[in-house]
Amino acid sequence: MIRVNGTPLDNPALGWIFRSGSVPYSGLEANIIDLRVAGRDGLVPVPATLGAPVWPLKVNTPPSGWEPLLALFSAQELVLTRNDRPTIEARARLRGSSPDRVFARNEWIDATFLVEITEAYWRDKVTTTTPITPLTSAAVELSVFSGGSAPVSDAMIRIQGATTGVRVTDASGAWVTMPDCAAGQYVRFESKTGQCFRTTTDTWVGGTEISGLVDFGGPRGNFEITPVLAAGDPTTRVGKLTVTSATRASSSVAVRGKAAYIL
Repeated sequence: MIRVNGTPLDNPALGWIFRSGSVPYSGLEANIIDLRVAGRDGLVPVPATLGAPVWPLKVNTPPSGWEPLLALFSAQELVLTRNDRPTIEARARLRGSSPDRVFARNEWIDATFLVEITEAYWRDKVTTTTPITPLTSAAVELSVFSGGSAPVSDAMIRIQGATTGVRVTDASGAWVTMPDCAAGQYVRFESKTGQCFRTTTDTWVGGTEISGLVDFGGPRGNFEITPVLAAGDPTTRVGKLTVTSATRASSSVAVRGKAAYIL
């Protein structure tokens, strides 16, 4: 069952029936650039991005429920939720709608609403923070966003304590080099914007911007955390990061964000 802004589409109180023919599942549309090299067969593989999937949602309503249905779907932002996965949500927008059929004597209306998942993926409703992981050696590994099935490109990474030469590398090859951090300080990188901040308190917002001291990149040009699938078992997925540092003293790392899912 799909809900739009908290309202179920199968809704006896309003006379709505969520109809067969709805397709509440995402198709994969890869945005690919074909790169060809003279004298070389085939194509040079380049990283692709996924387009925003469009879901056709069909609802049957009596005329008394038609105006509320249009009002619901015409909201500036649509938040989709699912009864079978109550901890996740998707941001969407209306692409268009049409009444498909008006039954005899104007008793019922069948309508299709095309909604576009703007971020491409479903996300956890609640932001989570990993346990603080001490940087006890030159290379420390972290597992994050267990169960996710899509890249997370808006996570925050925060270093605490005296460290130099910090580099965080995702299993996909995406990476970020962090500015040096002194004792009693925190350095936070926000991958959504590419900004970096220094604070002297335990916070995930604000601080003195030091974005000019950070660098990042990866196969798709940005830092992101991509789930790694267990060999032969795509149901087991987890993001894997390696944190390296030149020097460290009573320092640690933590990651904050929301897992992403393609459904």
